[in-house]
Amino acid sequence: MAEEDELAAFQAELAEIEVEEEEEVLDAEEEEGERDLTGGASPEERRFEDDDGTWYVWDPSTRKFKPEGEDVAAAPVVPVPVWSEADMVFEDDAAPQLPSLKDAKKAVALAKDGGGDDVGGGDGVKNKKGKT
Repeated sequence: MAEEDELAAFQAELAEIEVEEEEEVLDAEEEEGERDLTGGASPEERRFEDDDGTWYVWDPSTRKFKPEGEDVAAAPVVPVPVWSEADMVFEDDAAPQLPSLKDAKKAVALAKDGGGDDVGGGDGVKNKKGKT
């Protein structure tokens, strides 16, 4: 019986601790929500002086510091690009084709032998050795 009482007391203590932790989390979330509404800066951090003597104040609408007494426009809203499936497909036909090793070796052999119509220009003009 004493063991059951100890277990019940321990479980009640754990439940109490869990309730306290949940309350702390809710309080922290509530404070964070209030902080976001005020621009995320404490009153001391909403105004400061730069090295050159310029005073800056926190602008909650743009969520930026701006020079005191100046109006700074908010950044323009950029539309999100719309992509279609056709934009995402790579078309392999447009890629240049590299010659195979077999074709490259054949071209080198033809160039060494001096054979082939496409090697050497093929314009019909004879060179010093009398070959075209």
